[in-house]
Amino acid sequence: MWGLARQSLWFDEAFSATVAGVGWPVFWTALLVDGVHPPGYYLLLRGWLALTGPGEFALRFPSVAAATVSIPLIFQIGRQLHSRRLGLAAAALLAVNPFAWWYAQEARMYSLLLCLTLFSGYAFWQLTRRPGPKWTALLAGASAAGFLIHYFLLAFSLVQFVYLLVTLKANHRVLRWWAASQAAAIVPFLPWAWAVARREGGGFGINWIPPVTVADLPLTLANLAFAAHRPDWPVTWASVLLVGGAVALGVSAVRRSFGAQSKATGPFLWWVGLWLALPLLLVWFFSLRQPLYVDRYFILSLPALLLLLACVRLLPKRRGNLALSILLLASGAGLLRMHIEPEFTKEDWRAAARTVQAAEQPGDALIVRSVQSSIAFGYYYRGVLTPQTGSVNEQTFPPESLIGDSRRVWLVYRRPFRPTHAFAGSAPFSWRDVDDPVLGPWLNAHRNYLADEITLPGVYVTRYQLPAR
Repeated sequence: MWGLARQSLWFDEAFSATVAGVGWPVFWTALLVDGVHPPGYYLLLRGWLALTGPGEFALRFPSVAAATVSIPLIFQIGRQLHSRRLGLAAAALLAVNPFAWWYAQEARMYSLLLCLTLFSGYAFWQLTRRPGPKWTALLAGASAAGFLIHYFLLAFSLVQFVYLLVTLKANHRVLRWWAASQAAAIVPFLPWAWAVARREGGGFGINWIPPVTVADLPLTLANLAFAAHRPDWPVTWASVLLVGGAVALGVSAVRRSFGAQSKATGPFLWWVGLWLALPLLLVWFFSLRQPLYVDRYFILSLPALLLLLACVRLLPKRRGNLALSILLLASGAGLLRMHIEPEFTKEDWRAAARTVQAAEQPGDALIVRSVQSSIAFGYYYRGVLTPQTGSVNEQTFPPESLIGDSRRVWLVYRRPFRPTHAFAGSAPFSWRDVDDPVLGPWLNAHRNYLADEITLPGVYVTRYQLPAR
């Protein structure tokens, strides 16, 4: 909770706050038009805000709670998979993991996705050991909640199914109980799936996701482990090597601790290995056709990676302690970078709104570049002007049609941000970088009337003083 309200809400968080606060008809329309996420998180946030009221701290608190609950859950999974020692090591790695820390301080559904994945994984593993109605019901409940929070939890059900097929000889009785749990879990999701399939247009707002490259998979692993995501950082590739070496050491330690001939080694490695690799590889290959690959979606695979890294604790005592200490220090370094490097500063819509409010005058024109930006800017703006939207989807309105007789014109942009791996921030940006065929020529023609420009994290604000007409 430390520093929970320090940073401004960025666009996605402002979208969460706005949708959770509107009336029911607009609520459902907005989610269906967007289509990117199921309604579960927004329903939860809506109920929470009805109790607490709005504000950055209240908006982000459910994420803190979900991330905190995830720590004892991963401990229990590690304990059930191997030992208390493995559970404690995994819990320690999760508690200081910078990737989990970041999304624990964001008003989005990813911490809840992490928590429900762990709950589902724990219930599934118990089901494989003690098939019956109790664990079937718990797995059904966790899966049902997860399907309504994020589509990617369906990939975790696929992980479970593939694991049962791989270990079918030992788990043929479990397959019936698992199928019953998933059949029950999908029922609450079906009305939403039906509504999304029938909506007009039928597309999803994911055209901002860039195509995948071969480097994306190792970058994702380094990002999940230590928040090292930039390919031009030497620390990123050092993190890739550290993750690879630690996983290799951990696997050998597991095999040695169980014994070469133990029947427990195979299930452990198959389960954790599939949990880590299958969602990443499946989405990567699918993204060759339709890009869907974004690191934050893979927070569901983070527990598997941490469990494998935690296996270094199973090495002989001194080596195990040293290896775990190195991993914890690397995680701590990632947390430190998050608090001191500009790369981890969210879009500052709070400062953008205050900048305009401090210098605006009655009669000014206020244009916010896109409908997406107007959501984030509008969350904070309390000035006297009426913000106008410069573009909606692919349609851009000529500035002249929005300016009218105003001589002072404010333009607010959201700077480009394509977060396949990045958490926040963007490349340097100014009016010269606008490539829109409608707005770009106007900006160039009026460059001599640019009176002020303010560069903020993720946001760019300009003011023009136009000549008398």
